[in-house]
Parts: sequence; structure tokens; C-alpha cells
Amino acid sequence: MAKILIVDDSVTTRIDLRKTLEEVNHDVIEAVDGEDAIKVYKQNKDVNLVICDYHMPKLNGLGAVEGIFSEAPNGQVPCLILTTESSAQLKQEGRKIGIRGWIIKPFEKKPLLDGVRMILEKEAKKAQE
Repeated sequence: MAKILIVDDSVTTRIDLRKTLEEVNHDVIEAVDGEDAIKVYKQNKDVNLVICDYHMPKLNGLGAVEGIFSEAPNGQVPCLILTTESSAQLKQEGRKIGIRGWIIKPFEKKPLLDGVRMILEKEAKKAQE
């Protein structure tokens, strides 16, 4: 299906995300923090989607996404933020830089997979146009 980069400093969250995404045949790669996310993306520019935590050491999720966007061939990669943060101001900041969605932890499988599917379908339609 799709190649998805998951970024979270929590091993447990990465394991849960990997398991959920691999159950529906996605190829999953991981990064352990915001700085690592940029490094991993540089080596995997064929990533179709990034799912990124907000609160991480070294570089928060928005900083990580901006760093990934600066490396992306067309300046953007579809990104979801997965976090305990739900502030409207933070969500607005995310939308301004190009975040496609906001999922609150702990995540539920179906809403997460539905969000991933919707984003990937939109991207596939764009590519056909």
C-alpha cells in the first residue's frame, strides 16, 4: 500500500502504530524524535505519509514537519500529528504549515486508519490529475 514514516519518542506508541498500519499492509519506517525524522526522511523521500508526535525531545512535531517539508521534492508531504495536545491554537499553527490532520492520543484504530486512507486517496487523485 503506502510507505509511512512514524515519528514518536515513545517506543510503545511506535509499536502500536506499526502494528496497526502493517495490519492493513502499509510499509512502516520509524524515527525516534524530530531530528531523527528529518534524517530518516532524507533517506526515504518516497514516503507517502508522515505521522508525527508533537511533544518530543530535540525538535517538536511542527519543527520536524517543517524540516521534512524543506527536504521534500515538492515542498510538502502529507502529515498527521498524533499527540495529547488538543489546543485550537496549536492545531491552527499546524494547518498553517500544511498539517493535514490531528489525531489525539491514545489513538483508536478505526479513526486513525480512516484518516490515513482519506489522505492517501486524496493524494492518489491529485497524482492522476
